Parts: sequence; structure tokens; C-alpha cells
Amino acid sequence: MSESFSHLFGYFFLYSVIGWLCETVWCSVGSRRYINRGFLSGPYCPIYGFAALTILAVTLPVRDWPPLVFLIAVLVSTLLEYLTGWLLETIFQMRWWDYSGRRFQLHGRICLRNALLFGLLGLAMTYLIHPLCQQLLGGIATETLRVITSLLFAVMVLDLIHTLSTLANLRERIETVNRTMAELHRMQETYRWFDPADLAGSAERLRAICREEPENGEAAHLLARLEQVLKRQGSVLRILRAFPKIRPVGLPVDVEAIGRQWQTGWQRRRETRRDLSGRIGGWWQEKREAIRTAYRGISFQKLVWVFIVGCLAGYIVETIYCLVTRGVIESRQGMVYGPFNQVYGFGAVLMVLLLIPFQVLGDGFLFVAGAWVGGLFEAACSLFQEVAFGTVSWEYSHHQFSLFGGRTSLTYMFFWGILAVFFMKFLYPPVSRLIDRIPKRPGRFFTTLLSLALLLDMALSAMAVARWSERQAGEAPSNGVEIFLDAHYPDAMLEEIYPNMMPSDKLPWDTGEAD
Repeated sequence: MSESFSHLFGYFFLYSVIGWLCETVWCSVGSRRYINRGFLSGPYCPIYGFAALTILAVTLPVRDWPPLVFLIAVLVSTLLEYLTGWLLETIFQMRWWDYSGRRFQLHGRICLRNALLFGLLGLAMTYLIHPLCQQLLGGIATETLRVITSLLFAVMVLDLIHTLSTLANLRERIETVNRTMAELHRMQETYRWFDPADLAGSAERLRAICREEPENGEAAHLLARLEQVLKRQGSVLRILRAFPKIRPVGLPVDVEAIGRQWQTGWQRRRETRRDLSGRIGGWWQEKREAIRTAYRGISFQKLVWVFIVGCLAGYIVETIYCLVTRGVIESRQGMVYGPFNQVYGFGAVLMVLLLIPFQVLGDGFLFVAGAWVGGLFEAACSLFQEVAFGTVSWEYSHHQFSLFGGRTSLTYMFFWGILAVFFMKFLYPPVSRLIDRIPKRPGRFFTTLLSLALLLDMALSAMAVARWSERQAGEAPSNGVEIFLDAHYPDAMLEEIYPNMMPSDKLPWDTGEAD
């Protein structure tokens, strides 16, 4: 009871998922086919979450006595299963499971075998699973856990509402499906269009008849009935497949026949999925060849020029953005010499290497992948700068959607996604074609020359920033290189080139200012 609501709901959700997984595997192995044993649409069974929390609340004080833990788990789980079965029968007028054919059962709602299995699960949960769950949730920050559990709670509530709307009048809907199917089966010899194993095809053939004979009222009536079955069978038969022993209380409905109809339809849909998989395979083969062709055109020389273009483009974009949003023009350089920002240069190279597959797949994939690649790269660069030089040039912890301790944010990831689409669609292709036209020998010479110049520029920039950080800490120069750096790259010069750079010990996450 000392746990917060976020932790309690986290345990509830984890045990709901674990329970769903255990029951789904158990029933699927026994039936030799996949059976989703969830009352809700998602991969969780809330009854297991409630049972787990109840068992833990009672057994943790007496966890030193395993036989008592086993007995409590048996009693709690059996009582919950009986009450749940009774409530579902009362609310929906449907019996969801039936253990009447087993020995040592009570009203078909509980049986001894299941009770003993639940007792064993209670032991495993108390001594093995719960400590692992505690470590898992304990390793998540409180705020992060609150956000995650809030989202999961909303998802489960929406799933519950959707399921309850699906199950409204379930008894009558099953009866209607059963009665209509029986009538259609009786008509099988009369109507050539009807195939009980292909309801969708039967409906399409009947629609064609209705179009050809618009005055045929009987055909229109039958089409309406058949479309009603098709509309209802998805939601009804999902429940029938998950709970094959379900029965409307007091109604002689042949649920097994409806289940067999579902099985036939499911097999046909599986064949359709196989055909679809074949078409998807052909489509993916074509896309994969396009990806291979694009990667073959990449060389070291091209990546160097992509880096240069990215450095220049990033510098220009940053300058314009700063002018538009803040009304000032300030230095957005990443190196001490030249209008270059190496963060965008390396980002451009990374995008070319990682985003070509997503570019082939389409703009939507490219935008999402570019947002994540850019955001993670930005966070990695911030972390590297802080660790290597003790400085940070950007910090978004004051933003509403900041991530990774303020090293990036969802807002800037959105801009990274837009930039990725623009760069990969409109900037990189002409640059790539232009680079391909450069003669090999002159191209190699100038590429090597520029590479050396940029490496020297980045090396001097790194040394100057590292020495600036040391001066901020009050360290005097100890060798000729540091004396040279102090003379040629003083604080005033670096503050003009890097106006947003600050020592990392001045950041909110180190001083507590963020709180």
C-alpha cells in the first residue's frame, strides 16, 4: 500500500500482460492454433492484474511460509475466477467458460485443476516474477513512469469502452448470426450464388444479381441479411474464438457450427494473406534493388562533399532561424574558421548512410526516421561535447517536450524530420549528380585537400574550446601549445564564435535550477 499509484498500475499492467501471455500460450498449444485469450482487444487480461495485486497484498507479509502463500493464491484466484464468471453471465447473459465436464468443479465456473495451477503461478509470482518487476519499475524515473502508466491507463480504458460497445447485445447478436447462417445453409441447394465457406464471395455474387435484377426484392432482402452477418461476424467470432465454450444462457445456439464457419473463413483469409505476402515480397524485392543501387553510388569522395554541403547548409539554416525567431544575427559556426557547422555536416553524412532505405519507402517513412536519427544524433553530440570539453552549446530542459535531459526535444526532432525530407529529396540528389560529374583525378586531389583543411579546422576548434574550458576553471597554461591557444584564441574570440556555449557545470541538471 506504500507504493505510488504509478507503481501499482505498472504492476497491474505487467501482470495482466503476463497472465494473457500464459493463458494464450496454454490454449494455443492445446488447440494447435493461435488463440487470443483476451477479453479485451489488447494483449492483457485485467483479471490477472487484479488477482496478482490481491495475492501480493495478502502474501507479502507471510512470504516466509511458501505453503501458506500457495494456499492464499489458490483461494484468491479461485474466488476471483468464480466471481468474474458469475458477473459476466449476469451482465451479458452468456457463459464464457464451462468446466462442467471436469472433476471437482463448481457450477462450471471453477475447477480444482485450474485452482492448483493458479497456486503454482502465485508462488512463481511472489518469489520470482515480482522481484524482477520491482527492479524493472524501480529503474524508471518517477516522472517517466507516471507518463507511461497514464498512457497505458488511457489505452486500457479506451479498449474497455470499445470492447463493451462490441459486446453490447452479444447474446442477441450471436443468436441472429446463428439463425441467419442456418437459413442460408438451407438455401444452399436453391441459390447457386451461396457458398457457406465464402461468405464475402457469396455477398459479392448476390450484389451482382441485385444490380442485374433491381426489382428482385427477395435478393435485396437476402443481401441485407448476409451483409448483416458479415458486419457482425468479425466482432462476434473474435469472442467465439477466444472463448470456444461460450454459451448464451437458455438458448440452444450451435456455437461450434459458428466456430467452424469462423475457422473456414480464417483459413481463406490466411490464403489471402499468403497471396498478399507474395505481392509484398515482390514489392520489397524491387525496393531492395533500388536501395542497393543507391548505396553503390556512395563513395568516400561523395561523403566528404556531402559533409561540406551539410556544414554550409546547417550554418545558413541556423543563421536564418536565429534571425527569424530572435531578430538577431549571431555566429552559428561550429569551427573557428569558415561558415561551417560540423554537427550538420556529420548529420548529413549520417542521413545519407541511414535514410536511403526510408527514402525509397516513401516520404512518411523518411520523415519519421529522419526525426529519430536527427534527434538521437543531436543528443549524442551534446553528450560528447559535455564529456570531451566540459561545455554545452544547446540545452532544451526548459522546453515542454524535452528529451534525454534536455539534449534534444520533440519540437526539434520534428524539424529534423522536415530537414531530412528536404535534404534527401531536394538537396542530396542534385549534389550527388554534381559530384559524379567531377573528373576523378582533380576530384580526388581537391577532396583530399579539403579533407585535410577541415580536419585541421576541427582539430584547432576542439583544442581551442578545451583550453577555453580550462581557463574558465582557472587553470594556467602549462606548455607551449596552451600558451599559443591563449594568445590566438582568447575568450572574447570564442564567445563571439560560440555565443551559446557555456560550461557544463552551469547547466540546470547539474545545479538543480531545473527544479
